[in-house]
Amino acid sequence: MKKKIQILYLFSNSGFLGEDLVSEMRVHADVRYIDFAKVASGRMSKFKVYVKFLYLLVDCFFKNRYIHVHYPSNGLYRLIPIFKKISRGVFITYWGSDLHVDHNRNLVNRYSDLLSEYVEAITFPNKDIMQEFGQLYGMHQKLRVTRFGLSPLGYIDNYSADNVESSDVLRVINARSKGLSIVVCGTNLSVNQQYERVIPLLSKLTPEAKSRCFFVFCFNYGDMSILEETCKLIDKKLNHIVIRDTLFGDDIAGLRVSTDVLIQLQKNDMLSGAMQESLYAGADVITGSWLKYSVLLEHGARYTTIDDIDRDLVASLESIVSGPRKSAFFKQNKLAIGQISSWTGCIVDWLWLYEK
Repeated sequence: MKKKIQILYLFSNSGFLGEDLVSEMRVHADVRYIDFAKVASGRMSKFKVYVKFLYLLVDCFFKNRYIHVHYPSNGLYRLIPIFKKISRGVFITYWGSDLHVDHNRNLVNRYSDLLSEYVEAITFPNKDIMQEFGQLYGMHQKLRVTRFGLSPLGYIDNYSADNVESSDVLRVINARSKGLSIVVCGTNLSVNQQYERVIPLLSKLTPEAKSRCFFVFCFNYGDMSILEETCKLIDKKLNHIVIRDTLFGDDIAGLRVSTDVLIQLQKNDMLSGAMQESLYAGADVITGSWLKYSVLLEHGARYTTIDDIDRDLVASLESIVSGPRKSAFFKQNKLAIGQISSWTGCIVDWLWLYEK
């Protein structure tokens, strides 16, 4: 019987992606992990986290594990030479728009020599950001694409409104049952979503368009320090709901299946999971032409792009809500997202890293 690969994952910001990866990889490998983000969130004391960290490093040495760092922090960068000495190999993965944030870009600039000397491979969710990294830092032979699968796709496939527990999502479902178009504005709470530009424009829709829409603002994840000021941007006359509770499983599926339009106009993004899930469930998506989702286009996905938020958003949204409530490209979008982001396909690239 073939011995399982042994891996230690180190997360600075695990969230759902890290948890899903660990769950999927445990089918194929002996996985240990630690999430340093739990210290920042207060879910675990520093003492407990660092005792566990030391224990896992000792375990890594004796079991000859790979060490795979996700979303590396300053401290983890500095430990890369030590990781190399005690492990079978070191890997780095960048998520989302990590490298478009000045702080993270500065860290890569500072530690690029360590990456070049000690790291086996550096991975990214799509080839666009991988190529951008290669142009800046070289190391082309080390660069790989490893996409995260989207667990909500399975929940969407098996969706039943009877399984929805969130009162907020039930309210969205009820609004749609009354003939309203569900328009989800943004995917999380962050400056990157450009709410200060997007939300005021919703008030400029024609009265007829407003009457057709039920607006959903998912402010249940991200930078909670801007929650109140962002909520103040919303016109109280709009028919809307602000979702503040974290959603899981069937609740996420209920929201995605009910969504007719997703407005996704981030300044930068690698490949939004919420956007993919919405396309998979049949929504139209309004996104920016500056967001280069080449992998979606290559697989045949179709969505609406605008060049300028202030000039184009209102007209695009009015055009969509005046037509059918589900995207005309529903079937081909579902096929495309299934090919790109089902865990069945994505897990192969992760395993290949360690089996080379």
